[in-house]
Amino acid sequence: MVLHNKAYDIMKWVVAIVLPACGTLYFALCGIWGLPYGEEVLGTLVAIETFLGAILGISTKNYNALEEENSYAPELEQGFDEGDDKDE
Repeated sequence: MVLHNKAYDIMKWVVAIVLPACGTLYFALCGIWGLPYGEEVLGTLVAIETFLGAILGISTKNYNALEEENSYAPELEQGFDEGDDKDE
C-alpha cells in the first residue's frame, strides 16, 4: 500500500501531533476536573497512534522501494573499462 503525498502528510501530522496532543490534553483535564476514563482514553489513543504509525511505516517502505525500482538505470552498472585498470 502506498499513500498519496497529501494523505501521507495528513496522516503523519495526525499521528505525530494531533493524537498525542489530544491524549495529553484529556489526561491532564482528567486530573484537574475529575473526568472519567483518563487512562482508558489515553491507552486507546496510543493504540490508534501505533496502528497508524505502522501503516505510515509500511507506506514509506513501499514508496521507497517503488522509487528505487523506477530509478533503476542498467547503464550505470557497467564494469570498469579495460583502460581503468589500476594495477598498471
